[in-house]
Amino acid sequence: MIMHNVSKLAFIVNFATAREESDKVREATSTVKEIDDATNKHDRFMLTADGQSGFIVRNGGELIALFSTVKGRGHDLVQIAVQCGAEYLDCFDGFLPKLYAKHGFVTVKRELNWTLGGPDVVYMQIPSKLEAAEIGDIA
Repeated sequence: MIMHNVSKLAFIVNFATAREESDKVREATSTVKEIDDATNKHDRFMLTADGQSGFIVRNGGELIALFSTVKGRGHDLVQIAVQCGAEYLDCFDGFLPKLYAKHGFVTVKRELNWTLGGPDVVYMQIPSKLEAAEIGDIA
């Protein structure tokens, strides 16, 4: 899969469209406003040529807003995100932690969802990126 580094605006437009068209994307991702507020020009905004899949790697290694409206692209997206510098993330419990775990991410923290009845929030990181002290805290 070929990814293109795009402008923040191009990413936001495609991300918003994906959230409008897909319940699964909408349920698994932050809002467009949250993504817009959390990003800046130093982050990497990545999209496929068709604009139906993408992610952001924030300056500092946080993976956010990974999405796809095309079934079967998840593994390639995560692999490419790691190659682009993704080191840690948070996601909702369900299918996402299993997907990320297949690419080396491990759960470092879990919190109850702020919305009653919503899935837990799972914090994950690639172990090689953890500080020695943090590894001791996890064990």
